[in-house]
Amino acid sequence: MSSSIIISQFCILHYNDKSTSTYRGVINYPTRIQTKDGLEKLECVKNNQEYEKGWKNYHIFYAFSPMVRPIPTGLKLINAIKTSPSTQTIEYSYDPFDIQKNSVSFMTWSQPVPATVPLYLHITPNGDSYPSFNATPPGESKQGWKYNKLSPLYVLVNYDTHISNIDANGFLLPKWKKDIYGYPIFRFKSSDNRCIPDKNGTTIEKCFLKTDEDILNQNPNYGPTSLLTRLQIGIQSKKSNKFFKNINPYIITIVVTLFILSLITCVIILSN
Repeated sequence: MSSSIIISQFCILHYNDKSTSTYRGVINYPTRIQTKDGLEKLECVKNNQEYEKGWKNYHIFYAFSPMVRPIPTGLKLINAIKTSPSTQTIEYSYDPFDIQKNSVSFMTWSQPVPATVPLYLHITPNGDSYPSFNATPPGESKQGWKYNKLSPLYVLVNYDTHISNIDANGFLLPKWKKDIYGYPIFRFKSSDNRCIPDKNGTTIEKCFLKTDEDILNQNPNYGPTSLLTRLQIGIQSKKSNKFFKNINPYIITIVVTLFILSLITCVIILSN
């Protein structure tokens, strides 16, 4: 059993120098490494050529590949723009094809969905980004710190290695099954045409396909009522109301009376 190629881990590194009150952060892609058995896997490792002494691996989160198109409902394309070695700014990409060369891009939620945790996007007094799972910035002085307007984002994590076992809604994080490398195998269910993490759900690939299969809402047991369907129902309802409004009330009374008399006649005949 293996993890999805649509979901990947992303690496957060921190540089914390309390003596000079210098704090930096960066979001990086994982590094592809070869295992002893000749296979390849993705892992968060620090590149010593780029990150000098003082940089440390902070934590890992999981998000969706920025290459998935169309962008699934509920997800946002995020660009973490780097000015080596740190992340300078983190912003939405309003153009779904705007994956910048100097950025680490991924897709995730901007709202708290089940089984996700908040990733806070701090901005240091020097203007650098400092992504963290802690809502409070580091250091004794909080003067000059602020939040990125996108903060927080909501991401997937590994229950076994995360700093907390509580999700964004105050519930216990699910203990996902693991692949051969020990990485979580996330599962999803469809909710309002979105794919929401769920321990008893299906693969993300199947979930993405399902959310695109009923855009006209022809299956009443699946997903929300689409805008197109609501408009059609509204038009039909107005036509029906208009039809009955145009009928003379005396005619309606006569029809109802005849219907009742016919029922009484049927009952008399059957009783004899």
